[in-house]
Amino acid sequence: MEELPEELAEAWERLREVASELGPQRIYASAKAVMFARRVCYCFVRAKRAALEVCIFLPETVAHPWIRSVKAASKTRLAHTVHVQHADQVGAPLTEWLRRAWEESG
Repeated sequence: MEELPEELAEAWERLREVASELGPQRIYASAKAVMFARRVCYCFVRAKRAALEVCIFLPETVAHPWIRSVKAASKTRLAHTVHVQHADQVGAPLTEWLRRAWEESG
């Protein structure tokens, strides 16, 4: 990721650590995002000015105040967008959504 403010850099490191611990996967850069994939992409992260935009692909809509938007990504997956502003946010329920998306992507 490009040069990030300290809080966002800590959040990025924590997010990458949590995703890496889920199991075997590919982590790669694509345009302005970092993609996390098993067989298919289950999550990507983009750096914005004041937050990390985390897009998680889940099979059904999850209702939570942290979720900014939900859009259809395919016939079977919905893209849930979350803005992460500091490392403290990289915990439950975000880690649970990441684990579920990782499991569904294999």
